[in-house]
Amino acid sequence: MAVYEGEWYVAEKELHQDGLDKGYTRLTYMEQVAKGKNIFLWPHKKDVVVTFNEDILVKGVSTEPVNNRGHFAVKKKDFQRVQRMMVIVTIFVQ
Repeated sequence: MAVYEGEWYVAEKELHQDGLDKGYTRLTYMEQVAKGKNIFLWPHKKDVVVTFNEDILVKGVSTEPVNNRGHFAVKKKDFQRVQRMMVIVTIFVQ
């Protein structure tokens, strides 16, 4: 999970990290189906972004399918952990 433009998203590290400066990682982001809900899906077009390593909030988060429409959920404890972290990030940014 990583921060992008002030919001957090489920992301996957891209296999190819060639050509990046130290301190950066190339990620592919999932879309959140409804803001604040623990339901995500992979976009039709890959959303690849190079981000600062410090914007990666939680590593090793796994998703699991929740229906037959391609929606996924994050484990509840990880979802709640990131929500708490984003409150802290928002306070620091303001």
